[in-house]
Amino acid sequence: MDESVDLSQLVITGKCGLLVALKHPQFETLWNQRNINLIAFIIEYYDGIITFGFRIKKVEPIIQQRCEMIICPNDYNVKKILLKDTKLSKFVLKFAFHISEYSSETIETYFRLLPNIIFNAYDAFTPIFSSHSYFEKIIQNIDRECVFEFVKDFIVREDESVVHFLDRFDIFKLITAECYPNSEKSYKYRKLYAMVLTTKVDTSRALDQLLETSYYTPIIQNEIATSDDGSWEMLFRLSALTNLVPAAQEITEAIIREKDTISKIAFSKSPVAPYALGIVIQISCANKELNDQSKKALNIILSNFFSGNPTPKFYSVTKVSIQSLRNAGLLSEEILQKTKLCNRVIKASHLKNKQSFEYWSSLSDVSGELQMVSRDIVAEETWDEVLHNIQDHMSRGVNVNSSFSRWWIYLLIILVGLIIIGLMIYFGIYYDRDDYFFTDSDFDAASDL
Repeated sequence: MDESVDLSQLVITGKCGLLVALKHPQFETLWNQRNINLIAFIIEYYDGIITFGFRIKKVEPIIQQRCEMIICPNDYNVKKILLKDTKLSKFVLKFAFHISEYSSETIETYFRLLPNIIFNAYDAFTPIFSSHSYFEKIIQNIDRECVFEFVKDFIVREDESVVHFLDRFDIFKLITAECYPNSEKSYKYRKLYAMVLTTKVDTSRALDQLLETSYYTPIIQNEIATSDDGSWEMLFRLSALTNLVPAAQEITEAIIREKDTISKIAFSKSPVAPYALGIVIQISCANKELNDQSKKALNIILSNFFSGNPTPKFYSVTKVSIQSLRNAGLLSEEILQKTKLCNRVIKASHLKNKQSFEYWSSLSDVSGELQMVSRDIVAEETWDEVLHNIQDHMSRGVNVNSSFSRWWIYLLIILVGLIIIGLMIYFGIYYDRDDYFFTDSDFDAASDL
């Protein structure tokens, strides 16, 4: 096949097979341009895309790579068309029920691509995949590492669609039912359970399991030995959760028994040090006493958070640590003055530097906690002003001045564009935009070819 021939015309004539099209040098360009002829061709041959993309049949790396690109398109409009007009969703749902029929390579590829398939452009869970039986089959294969990693990442997503699904699904019941004593599978279920408890999912139904003897203690020692961010974040949040449930004494004791190892990691250059610092604070909250080590940990946490360029890990660590300290009655006037915590929050609320929404959200929570314990130090009107400033930052996404200027620029650009279009219409040189831009009708036509 002559590769100089236009691929768009080749797929129309029917003289081009799938493998030839995928290897054609124009393929990526036309795909990124949402060429309607190529999309229609892909829909017709989508069974082959599934076979090659999920490594059910081995092909050249470039073929497999381009099939993955088709299965997980960046353009959400194209993604909707493919989900509607191909067998992709049917294949994805049936796969979990026949997982034993596929090779390890295919299974690993499937779970690597799955997040890009089941979430939409806004990271919300696509309803067509929210099947209880489908998710149950996935969890039953949790002993496979790729399955475990997928489920672990899935349950800690903060999107409300995931939270609502997990609540309806009653994941606690399923994980508990599948706990086999003294097995790798049991360990993974318990770890997932602990991670679910630290999300926004309603935990009221899980308190019996939370308090169950020796349910979590086998996890704690093993996870401390790792340097995995997810494991340490789970340990940190679990340690904070136990302080809200005083009856969970065994979990608290299991964490305290590892305090020397935790402290060593907390004051090191380990990537999980922020979470270890947070656990040091939680141990002090459990003991109702701030010792020199926990004061040092608190100073490190606050120094990073208020540095002007904080590490994202410190967002949640700072917020949860301050909440726990207040709940434990350890945010005394002496501690507030030594750490200059109130002054730091007030100053941060007036800063003009750009920060993420998550940062301002954490600062807002910290301010709310301080407002309840610092009435003798800071006037109520000051805290009202602080919270107003933070809310202003959160609503705009960036600092007030730069955001205000940027929106005026956007409005000016739109105004100039409208004037130009008006002039074009007035002088009779307005062109038919459908000749230049793809519309929904173009995609409908593509699926009918």
